Amino acid sequence: MASEIRVNSLTNRSGLSTVTIADTGAVVAGMITATTFSGPLTGAVTGNVTGNLTGNVTGNSDTASNLTGSPSITVTDITTTGNVSVGGTLTYEDVTNIDAVGIITAQSDVLIGGNLSVTSGISTFKSLDYAAIDSTISDTAVDVFIYDTSKDSDGGAWRKRTQNTSWYNETLGTATRGTRREFPAVAVIVAETTKVTIYDGDDPDLPMWMVFTWSDASVDNLLGYNDRAKSAITAVNGYLITCSDPDGIHIARFIHDDGIRYTHVNHVYTSNSIANRTNTTYRTINTTSLLVASTCNDIAATVLPNAPIDDTTGLPVPTIAVATDGGVSVIKDDGSVVDITSAGGGNYNQSKAITITEENYLWWLGDYFSGSTYLRDSYAVSLDNFPSSDFTWSNSTDNLSDGTFYALTTNGEAGEIKIGPGNTWAWNHQERNALGGPAGLAIHKPNIGSENNSIIAAITSDYNTGWMHGDIKGAFLSDTDTTNVTGSELITNTDFASDLSGWTNGNPSQFTRVTTNVGGDTDGKLMYYAVDNNLRTFTQYVTCVAGERYVLSLRACSDTANAIKIDIDGTDVITIDDNNNAAFLTKQHTFTAGSTSVRIRIESAAANRSYFTDFSVRLAVEDRSVNDKGLQVFGTVTKSAVATGAELVAYSGFSGSNYLEQPYNTDLNFGTGDFSCISWVKHPNTFASNQHSHIISKINPEASGQFTIQYNTDSTLYLRSGATSYTNIGPLSTNTWQQIAFVRRSGVLYGYKDGNFIGSSNFSADISNNESLRVGIRNSGYIGSWTGSLALLRISGSAPSPEQIKKIYEDEKVLFQENAKATLYGSSDAVTALAFDDDTNLLHVGTSSGRSDLQGLRRINNNTTAVTTAITAQNEFIIEQ
Repeated sequence: MASEIRVNSLTNRSGLSTVTIADTGAVVAGMITATTFSGPLTGAVTGNVTGNLTGNVTGNSDTASNLTGSPSITVTDITTTGNVSVGGTLTYEDVTNIDAVGIITAQSDVLIGGNLSVTSGISTFKSLDYAAIDSTISDTAVDVFIYDTSKDSDGGAWRKRTQNTSWYNETLGTATRGTRREFPAVAVIVAETTKVTIYDGDDPDLPMWMVFTWSDASVDNLLGYNDRAKSAITAVNGYLITCSDPDGIHIARFIHDDGIRYTHVNHVYTSNSIANRTNTTYRTINTTSLLVASTCNDIAATVLPNAPIDDTTGLPVPTIAVATDGGVSVIKDDGSVVDITSAGGGNYNQSKAITITEENYLWWLGDYFSGSTYLRDSYAVSLDNFPSSDFTWSNSTDNLSDGTFYALTTNGEAGEIKIGPGNTWAWNHQERNALGGPAGLAIHKPNIGSENNSIIAAITSDYNTGWMHGDIKGAFLSDTDTTNVTGSELITNTDFASDLSGWTNGNPSQFTRVTTNVGGDTDGKLMYYAVDNNLRTFTQYVTCVAGERYVLSLRACSDTANAIKIDIDGTDVITIDDNNNAAFLTKQHTFTAGSTSVRIRIESAAANRSYFTDFSVRLAVEDRSVNDKGLQVFGTVTKSAVATGAELVAYSGFSGSNYLEQPYNTDLNFGTGDFSCISWVKHPNTFASNQHSHIISKINPEASGQFTIQYNTDSTLYLRSGATSYTNIGPLSTNTWQQIAFVRRSGVLYGYKDGNFIGSSNFSADISNNESLRVGIRNSGYIGSWTGSLALLRISGSAPSPEQIKKIYEDEKVLFQENAKATLYGSSDAVTALAFDDDTNLLHVGTSSGRSDLQGLRRINNNTTAVTTAITAQNEFIIEQ
């Protein structure tokens, strides 16, 4: 028989620092009070245990009544038919199973390491393992929200102080009220068009806890009228907040047991209880604390650090931001309302989505109207230094006079988040630091204080750009298709060397072939110009693959404005403006072939001299930046996964006849200003005929104003311009992916490898020239090709900070691991919903193909169920529709 330790009266011995039970047995008839209590504790527990308990606890169905710990209990396993009540933290470590028939009550954390089975329910806790919840709700939602009360200012303790409220004491088990009185520790809130339902997230079956419904359009209800569609929902510190079209916002205050409403015409209050939520009488508080418009599209709420304390609740008062069709209204924690509107007025004020970034900036999407098209700008204001009165935003300036406002922006344009290809994406969804729309996902990391130097990454179902910095000029080698690319010239007679063969023209005699130099051209090629006052055209059909991307380029000059236009299948894509025949301009355009036969047409305007030559149409390796200026493919370039099972693709197989080239691009004339080049490289430590190995090059790097990134046989890796080499960051590891970065900042060239600073040197040379950019080779007559692989090449007209370089490396390195997923799951790019889980730092992205779960830039998980409307997530607990 096991020995028994009897503790009859330790009540007055609370000064004990340690009680050690070295044997098995039971604790009976009394209370142990100790700073530390070490087990195992096995057998019947008939009294209370107060203190820190570490070990195994096994109760007896006949005698186990209460196991009470304060301030904390840490156990390996627990089995009891009684109650577990903990004043501090209850932690289950290395648990395989936890069974309790009674009630678990904890005033702090409940940290679950295994299975939890509680028959009678779970009382107050700070955090809970949601893994057991797997349920389906049959609602048709316009928005969903997981309200984890542990994130309220008091950790959700307010739930224990509401026994006097009407809703706590209303009749249970009805169509609008569940069977549990206490507000759920985790509430799943579903907003339908004319109904809001709160589900009990503490129960794995998610039973209905409360319904807000509308009985009649003429009757005022706590959350609005039944003919006013809900559009968004959120909750914080006992406030349940909904917004409507066109009925402003409604707030059900569970601790106050009342409701308030803000519209564009009044701010009203009801003393009617939440139990009487279907027939409410409001009285006017004032007509000054108003929203800027009646139609509300989205809401966001937070509690600021120095918020005033509500005398009734003892909790800080939330700040609530509302996106409306007339701008943004912010209901401050002092009760005042500040309206933010566009300086342009009218249609420019449409605000469709709003969120709060991790930097505590209020960030919203503001539409502006241009012709028949709405374009979406992106603006933000600091909540930590928020203005006290109404103010305006502007599409043309970055900052207000008070210095609190900035536009989250890249590419140097105020207010615009722009990524490729070639336009501003139509953003529909916004969450934390992410935007989603029909064309894909963008993740943005603002650079506070230098917003034009922020970073942004674009992710779709078939590419991931990595982080693009500031004034991005090109983002290449970022796709996931392992098919090798082979490019050849598709234009017949590219320079009209002797005749018009390959081109169709109604009256060739109206053009004169020029053999002398024009506009500074010295290459001896032949050009034409119109000799009468009629519009003249050249036309050629090129054979393409429908759906593939191609780069068209040419050189031209003219003596008349808009003298030369190039159209593709009837759409103008290039215009050569009047440059008085001073110099030839190189122009390019990347396009998607709409069919297997694409018409290229040159239009030469009347009564002008139009000179053109060097036409080219080649298969493109795409530029995923907003510039959309792709690389032309020469020969065959090999594409393969960067690692076994990884999605991201590497480019290799470069040689004098196999390389990538971007026609001359004035964007790469950086002058003496800042610029940067970041790429991932893998080198096999072999060289072609003992020659240098070039990653990128502006054709002839010995010439003034040009440059190359070059790896030498002596394992030095540097940027070279003219006859001078700058900032050696070699050597490279053999057959290992490494990130390299060259950054010119204020006349100094800094070199980084794998996010770490390696060296620097003074470099103020003027980087401006009229040459093309080549990737993987110096030039076609030079055998110093890159003998390794390349991926995620980006060039910017701006200089990332050392902190940004480190973040770019850390976030991208995981894309080069085995089986790394870099894209949105499935074949759809259109983002239908976004949710950020700040417990796990995961971004959940919904498309018609399913939900993609992203950790930084990498997809770590997905499902295959289409997301049509909304996602919400807390601590790995995900609700979606």
